[in-house]
Amino acid sequence: MLTDRRDLDCFLRTLEFAMEKSRDLAEKLLVMYPTYNAHVIINEFVFKELIQDYCSTEVTSMVQFLNGLIDEELDKKRRKLEILKAKQEAESTLLSGFAGRLLGQEETSIELELDPEIPLKFIVRAQEAIHRATLLSGDDLFAGRQSSNLKTIFKTVIREFGQKYMLKCVDRVVQKITVDEPRTEPQTEIFFNMIALTNSNMILIQKIFFENIKPHFATENARNDLTLCIKEKQQLTTELEDLVIQGLTKCLNTMVTWVRKLLSRDQGRNDFRPAEDEISIGESTKACNSVCSFIQKQHNLITTSLDGKNLTLFLSEFGRRLLETILNHIRNFTISYGTGGLALMTDFRKYRETIGKFSIPGLDHELDMLYHIEKIYMVKAEELKGIIEESPLKNMKPSELDSYISKRSDYRSAWVGKFY
Repeated sequence: MLTDRRDLDCFLRTLEFAMEKSRDLAEKLLVMYPTYNAHVIINEFVFKELIQDYCSTEVTSMVQFLNGLIDEELDKKRRKLEILKAKQEAESTLLSGFAGRLLGQEETSIELELDPEIPLKFIVRAQEAIHRATLLSGDDLFAGRQSSNLKTIFKTVIREFGQKYMLKCVDRVVQKITVDEPRTEPQTEIFFNMIALTNSNMILIQKIFFENIKPHFATENARNDLTLCIKEKQQLTTELEDLVIQGLTKCLNTMVTWVRKLLSRDQGRNDFRPAEDEISIGESTKACNSVCSFIQKQHNLITTSLDGKNLTLFLSEFGRRLLETILNHIRNFTISYGTGGLALMTDFRKYRETIGKFSIPGLDHELDMLYHIEKIYMVKAEELKGIIEESPLKNMKPSELDSYISKRSDYRSAWVGKFY
């Protein structure tokens, strides 16, 4: 078995088993013959040649194992496509045409993606390799090889799993995020789910490093190998962070663009200038409902994928741009004093509640401004000056303040401009 390396995994397990049994035998012989160092003799005449190129065999086996997992996942996708094809052929011509369109979508999706099972299986395989390396290269006969072998195994984890698999999958998802105006609701869950998986994978890599690798680099001679392992890990982390930031930026842009499209599509021309018989007290407009539903969905995805400072920064920017988009949108409409103001107040209340769930203190001022702006359309013209002077509205630039007040439906007829 130890001379047959066609099945590398079997060879490595057999080598590990033989080494463990030889140690047991050597310890028993040492009790019987204290001056007879059987362990050194067995290593010299049985294992020395086998372990000379052990690490390259281990690395090759790890790469084969990872590629096998990836091929297995791609085969599952192909089988799924074949089932869809068979179903298409069995259905009517009309339904086949529809299925054909779906089929085209499936074909484009048969590519490498982050899979939750592959990392777990590969990390277990890597831990086996690390255990074997400490066993096979930990004796005096092989002094100096342990840290080098462990470094090589960890580099394989970083480069084959981290860079060639994980980084490649993340990059593919990021590149698919559209930067153009989306025609349909952006499928941001693909990206945010990918972030969650990436975080989980990096935790697994960190766990391997701190629990399985670092403890074996305690000697002075191993410091250089430890430094190289740390650099490899940091390089992967930096590359992943750069890609995720790129993806977050693209996601943020497409999310805000979609909100802008929802507002433009669903906001009626007279939503804030309703006739007396069209007033629905307490009911927000269709545009507001669409936007808030989308925001809530994105918030759920974001909070399950990001945490800590990254979560705070992203929600802060998302909230700020949402409020900016909403206020820019409102300034495109004429708002009737009283009834229109009531409709706007209902929408603004829902926007405040929805964005307020972000729980970002830095957004409190912007959220409060919605409350003060809605008052512009709820009071008589002669009361405007008092409303402005007693609120943060007084800190607005005159041109910005006028851009809101001039949207009152009675701005010209009531000579509103003279009251502030």
